[in-house]
Amino acid sequence: MLRSILFTAASSIAFAGIVTPHAGAQDANFNAGVGYSRIDIQDVDFDAISLRAGYDFNETFGLEGQVDFGLGDESVSLGLVTADVELNYSAGLYGIARFPLAENVNVFGRLGYVTTELEGSVAGFVADESDDGFSFGVGGEYNFNASNGVRVEYTRTDYDSGEADSFGISWVRRFGG
Repeated sequence: MLRSILFTAASSIAFAGIVTPHAGAQDANFNAGVGYSRIDIQDVDFDAISLRAGYDFNETFGLEGQVDFGLGDESVSLGLVTADVELNYSAGLYGIARFPLAENVNVFGRLGYVTTELEGSVAGFVADESDDGFSFGVGGEYNFNASNGVRVEYTRTDYDSGEADSFGISWVRRFGG
């Protein structure tokens, strides 16, 4: 139940940021981004496209949703058997705190909850597996101007079945800035 609510909320935030930028244009606190993430889930590395949207309550605190979609399969050897594993999605909702270092540079920390679904196939047999857990991360942003910037980040997720590390870089667009 919590996974469905979280996935729906994060997807809605990301979709709103990409499809309806004119609605956010009136609000200087709305932002959206797209980028690349490298996600390591229990020693299996996935390439993903990351979609993010957020709202800043003030200069320091905000809320953001992020959805990652896998860009391909990874082959994993399990003894004599090789399985293809794919990241279907990973969706999270985070509280974020930003701390300015200079006029166009800030660092941030974030804390949230993530749900992830993987799909594996071996010799024609396909299975889906999902897991969720708390997530925390740190990163930095450099803003080229009031509307555009670049963001780098590291996030760790503590799933019920193990841990995942994610490294990402993305373009950030602030609306109404």
